[in-house]
Parts: sequence; structure tokens; C-alpha cells
Amino acid sequence: MRLADLEADSQLDVPIDVGHNVKMLAQDPRYALAWQFIIEKLCRARALSYIPGRDQATDLMVWFEGRRFVGEQLLRIVEIPIPDAEPKLPPARTITEKVRRRAAKQAEQDQ
Repeated sequence: MRLADLEADSQLDVPIDVGHNVKMLAQDPRYALAWQFIIEKLCRARALSYIPGRDQATDLMVWFEGRRFVGEQLLRIVEIPIPDAEPKLPPARTITEKVRRRAAKQAEQDQ
């Protein structure tokens, strides 16, 4: 895989309410200690995944990299601007488009 493919692979579909809650956790001074613990101790987002001096450490390195990846994704959610509401679609121009939108909305509600 190319780097561009890996970057596209790592994109998350973050619901607006979840994004706002993660941002609140990161930015509210009451939760600063918890956020710092999550990012620095649990995820070790700013630590190296490489373990020098160990030959058979690939499984451990994969574990460390996965943990660091979670921290990076949390930091990305905090950095990106999140809109206040879902973007509204323009009015449907045809009956077929209206039916498709209604079916998609019904399928969302059924899940």
C-alpha cells in the first residue's frame, strides 16, 4: 500500500455528537487529568512503537503501534472542526431522488 492509501484507510466516520463529546473531554479543564492519562499513558500517542534491542518483538511492536494509532485518532478528532449539525441536502429534483432519500432514511431508522 502507498502512504496515501494508508492515510485514506485511517479516516473515521465520527458522528457529530461523539466528536463534540471527545472535544469536550479534551478541552474541559475538569477532565484535563483524565485526557492526559488516556493520551499519554493508555494510548502512548507520543511514544515510539519501535523497541530497540529486541529481535522477536514484532508482536509487541504491533500492539504498541495499534495503541498509539488509537491515541492519534483521538487527537485528530480534537483537531478537526466539527459542524454543529448534519449538512442538509438540497431539495430533491425528481420523484426518483425523493424515493431514494426516503428509503435511505427509513433504512437508517431501522438500524
